[in-house]
Amino acid sequence: RAMGSSGQQQQQTRPLYTYLPAQVKDIMGGAGGGVAIVLTGYPLDTLKVRLQTAPPGQFNGLFDCFNQTRKNEGLLGFWKGAASPLVGVAARHGTLFFGYGNAARYFKDQSKPNQLLPLDKVWISGAIAGFTGSFVEGPVDLVKSKMQIAYKGRGGVRDTFRTAVDIIRGYGVRGIYQGLGATMIRNIPANSFYFVVYQYLRRKFTQERVNADGRVVKYVSPLATLTAGGVGGIVYWTLCYPMDVNKSKMQTEPSDRALRRFRSSWDCSRTILREHGFKGFWKGYLPCLIRAFPA
Repeated sequence: RAMGSSGQQQQQTRPLYTYLPAQVKDIMGGAGGGVAIVLTGYPLDTLKVRLQTAPPGQFNGLFDCFNQTRKNEGLLGFWKGAASPLVGVAARHGTLFFGYGNAARYFKDQSKPNQLLPLDKVWISGAIAGFTGSFVEGPVDLVKSKMQIAYKGRGGVRDTFRTAVDIIRGYGVRGIYQGLGATMIRNIPANSFYFVVYQYLRRKFTQERVNADGRVVKYVSPLATLTAGGVGGIVYWTLCYPMDVNKSKMQTEPSDRALRRFRSSWDCSRTILREHGFKGFWKGYLPCLIRAFPA
């Protein structure tokens, strides 16, 4: 009897994470994914931002940007400002997935817990996630971008935090939210389409298999999940890339409003189109595309 009781207790043992509230799982999952994004793609992100914001003639394409950065700043040059997203990644992606998860649960028919959320509701949930996430991602990206275009200096953790403190001390909340409008213009549609593509492909890749106890369960392999996320990432960046160029230019402007070249995101876009044509909105797209799938 004792052995039977012990065996029954073992069968009833559940993983610890199953006891966590859904909101906590959303934040933990988003934070973990955010750290992975920084670790896998940050050097390419640095090259992207530099190509987006450099004056004409400074770089002759991706490989020239890579060679100049390596030659003049060493390998650490590719990681300038990385402390900002690494420290803020838990809040940034946690907020993103927290917003998506709460919106999805709100739209879900609670009387049908096993029914998948319709894709139009996934789209709206992604838009809400993009909106809420912008309030955290904006300041994180602001400090990151300003560090990435600092061609002189080491750009380590101390320099990154000093940059953030200087902006807040000198320009307050408005200073740290420089480019917030451009961040929202990028994030809201981009996250909408990302979550739709991701959810659609995961559903297409879903298979049924029989568990050891004989129950039929739905299963998505890790490779299928990776593929869905990778394709979603490519769609995300391809659809929003011109808006990302706009955001990078807005955030790398001086913190002092009197010294800025652009009055608004619309003014920035008009200037890019006038001076560089449509090609100006696709500067740095190659390193972004290379980074999009794995990150």
